Amino acid sequence: MNNDKTEKHVSTDQNVLFTLVKRALANSEFKNASVADTQKMEQMDFAEGVPQRVGNTMVAVETGGIHPFRGQVHFIWRALDEEVLFEKIEYRIDKGRNSGGNGADVDVVIIGADVASSSTDGGIQDGQWHTLITNRSVRRSKHIMLMVSIQFDRAVVTDPAPEGGIGIITL
Repeated sequence: MNNDKTEKHVSTDQNVLFTLVKRALANSEFKNASVADTQKMEQMDFAEGVPQRVGNTMVAVETGGIHPFRGQVHFIWRALDEEVLFEKIEYRIDKGRNSGGNGADVDVVIIGADVASSSTDGGIQDGQWHTLITNRSVRRSKHIMLMVSIQFDRAVVTDPAPEGGIGIITL
């Protein structure tokens, strides 16, 4: 039996997420993104149907310049036996001193053992929390990657380039 091949296979499987992160960072809207494990978790019972872990993870992005736009996406989740359920995904955009409409593009991609996504092209920029989606799930894996892209909206002048951020949930 060749153990080297098995070890290499396991190692490759465990690093697939980080390969995806590197590729995403090479994409222009993620080139300045930092990968952060910013989760808050609490351990739960392992009984059938009861969440094993619950948590919330925040991914933040902002534009540069004197008057930056700032956006945050908040993920509230439960890790179950075979899936991770995102009970609520909400966003908040602060346009600061910029004149802007309410047409920001907010895109979220969740990568676990499969992929889920959600987006809006009418993101409200009033500094308040707004629900993007509820009850979206992905099949469970050791790491869940959360990719966020926000195209902030300015009135009259050209919108700034999209900004991206990445969060990691480790189960």
